[in-house]
Amino acid sequence: LGSVKRKSDNSELSRRDVTLLDQSQKTVTMTLWGETAQDKGPLLEAQDCPVITVTACRVSDYNGVSVSAGQRSDIQINPDTPEAQALKQWYDFEGRTASTQHAGEGLANARGSSSGGGSQERVTLQQLVKSPADMPRPDAKPEYHNAICTVANIDPQQSMYYQACPDNNRKVVEQNGQWYCEYDGKTYPSMVRRYVTTLRCTDNMAELTLNAFNEQVEGLLGMSADDLAMLKEGNPEKQQQYQTLLKKVQWQDYVVRLQTRSREYEGQIRMRYTVQSMKPVEFITESRRMIEQLTKLRVKAEAA
Repeated sequence: LGSVKRKSDNSELSRRDVTLLDQSQKTVTMTLWGETAQDKGPLLEAQDCPVITVTACRVSDYNGVSVSAGQRSDIQINPDTPEAQALKQWYDFEGRTASTQHAGEGLANARGSSSGGGSQERVTLQQLVKSPADMPRPDAKPEYHNAICTVANIDPQQSMYYQACPDNNRKVVEQNGQWYCEYDGKTYPSMVRRYVTTLRCTDNMAELTLNAFNEQVEGLLGMSADDLAMLKEGNPEKQQQYQTLLKKVQWQDYVVRLQTRSREYEGQIRMRYTVQSMKPVEFITESRRMIEQLTKLRVKAEAA
């Protein structure tokens, strides 16, 4: 059992890591947080490799893939189901000595190369603009694209972040010095800020407004939303540092992985562009990629 400090108030939040395994012989690290770590952790340690079911957990791509379980998560130990019995039997006879591999092995590097200058095809921002006739339905599956663009502007007047529940990242409101989460109906002694920011980005073909969230904006600005709030909401000197920080990342080139889909807003269907990852352009890597593309085009033209 360990703990981490919340940046908002320096309070301790309990955490415990548990390794999960199934018949695929793949492992995943599940982190238990808060009361779940304190209550369920000792029960798991007291048994010899129990079978568990977990619902209402959060899956992320940290270290390739990982799982988090908080107060809303439901963890059942050794449930009386055919699936649990089959898994237990497999583990006792095969799994205990089987060769295993982390489920996220290789995924983190693959994501990094694809979003930070890999060989995937690039599109221009103009190619992402849809006319009313070409607009996909709001219930259509999202599309994913890679593009190179420049951050032209980050409006310093926008809210930049919201106040969130430390367990489920949902919005909270202050009530008598406490923080109430409408999502789970609970009151918390503290909150954390999480980014929800719009970026005005451009290339040589078009300009789009992109929506970026916590991990992406943290990487862009190099600080957490709690730390940024100390500048944005501070004295005039701090506010000037806030303005300077936003200007520092403007007019820089990035490789972005975008999710594109349509959304209905006030009776109108509009395109929404959400940043999945954002990395500074590696110019040597990008140059090699362009040379490879030109070589393929030349070979194709000569063969025609």
